[in-house]
Amino acid sequence: MRREPCDLTAVAARAADAAGNPGPLGGLPLGAKDLAATRDWPTACGSPIYAGVSMPFDAAVLALTRRAGGVIAGKTVTTEFAEAMTAQRQIMAWEAARALAFEAEVHWPQLSAGLQAQIAEGRVLDWPTVAAAHRWRDATIAAFPEILRTHGVAALVTPSAAGVAPSFADGTGSPDFNRLWTLLRAPCVQVPGLICAETSLPLGVQVVAPQGADALALAVASRLEAAME
Repeated sequence: MRREPCDLTAVAARAADAAGNPGPLGGLPLGAKDLAATRDWPTACGSPIYAGVSMPFDAAVLALTRRAGGVIAGKTVTTEFAEAMTAQRQIMAWEAARALAFEAEVHWPQLSAGLQAQIAEGRVLDWPTVAAAHRWRDATIAAFPEILRTHGVAALVTPSAAGVAPSFADGTGSPDFNRLWTLLRAPCVQVPGLICAETSLPLGVQVVAPQGADALALAVASRLEAAME
């Protein structure tokens, strides 16, 4: 049965507009070389994409190319961010150790093993190391829009996870495909509709735009959503 179209990005655009987004929402013109589909991040930093993601993701990109245009499939634009995994992990561990100091002191046995490890890492980090991570983050945030422009790209279409949705018992899965964009404060829009034929489970596809370009991210997401119908 064909599902009825639901313009989720239009709803998100109205919400962003109501929240005071400074830019125009929706209907942004995108040229033939404005988008790049990339699945190289963060594989270059040692976090592989699962085999079950690459083929469906590529298929979605091809569908978008045929039906909406404007995608450079496979373009590599994220090699500049090799330090992101380390910087994000250090900043997050440092902040977790301090924000959760009470919980760690009083309820340590009740914390998950992963959270315990993160807090332990944050406790042993020294400030010069964390300050260097902050400086790298700030410099890369400032450089991100120009990096995209240098590659002739306005926005990215990327996997939002390394594989299909995990089972409840396995937790929320790896955050590696989101670390960079969180660190750079880049607007991301998750686009529903892609299913792994092998498992019948959903696969995540996200649109990433430069900081402040929420309208662009929503416009691209709307195009991608329409291509998945």
